[in-house]
Amino acid sequence: MAWTTENGYTPDSIEDLQLLVLQNINEIFSTTYDIATFRGTNWYRLTYPVLQTIRQVQINFAENMQLLMDFFEEQGKRINMPITTKQGMITYFKDNGGYLISTVRTDDARLMLIVDIDPSTMTVEQKEEIIKLEADSWIAGCLAPTTSDIEDLAQTGDYIFSNGQSETFKFYTPKTYSVVWTLNIEVSRNWQGSIDDVDTIKQKLLDNLNTLYSMGRDLEPEIYFQEVRDANYAGDIELQYTISDKSIVTPTGDTLESLPWEKFTFRLEDINVNLT
Repeated sequence: MAWTTENGYTPDSIEDLQLLVLQNINEIFSTTYDIATFRGTNWYRLTYPVLQTIRQVQINFAENMQLLMDFFEEQGKRINMPITTKQGMITYFKDNGGYLISTVRTDDARLMLIVDIDPSTMTVEQKEEIIKLEADSWIAGCLAPTTSDIEDLAQTGDYIFSNGQSETFKFYTPKTYSVVWTLNIEVSRNWQGSIDDVDTIKQKLLDNLNTLYSMGRDLEPEIYFQEVRDANYAGDIELQYTISDKSIVTPTGDTLESLPWEKFTFRLEDINVNLT
């Protein structure tokens, strides 16, 4: 049987086994059989059932080897998996450095770490602190894998442990997108009280965005400005957004699923309010 690291054992064909048999017969008995002349002989009739049995044994062996390969691959993923839970890491980074993080489990069961920090203002001390937190909370050597989408945002650093050994750790800073908001408010015909001015509404929406949204969360327009909580004078509220860097140029109020390394940013000047 042939062996490859991709496919495991591949059973021989009946034709290959027959060729091997006739070559040995030719060598031992000084005959000159080829495949065409070998068929129909007594040797052929005698060996064919044996070769079928051999091939079935090879098929069974190959199937069992594939099951073992699948088993070892799955066990390998579990062995390589970081022993620290996601929630454990989230809590550890928040309590010990005040950092918001998100993680991604990849196909090879490793974790990719994203830290909510602006690389343009990150100090050397902060980077070293993050590397230390990662080393303290992560199984040694579990290096975050390359992700082509944000590899330009990768930060790497070496950490020397107490026994003198050194490991390289990696984390990512988020990929940021600026969001432009349009808030349409139709005042209730039955409202008799005061109404917030446009500047107050803008600030209230910005405060809600900064409170209710964080890196890695989906963008959910329906929760950021609500009648009961924010504008009891409203009869109808519609909040929509555009994100030019994601080619969302037509205003929409649909929920936007976010990748763990994405972060949406908001500015007061990017909020438009239509009050009618």
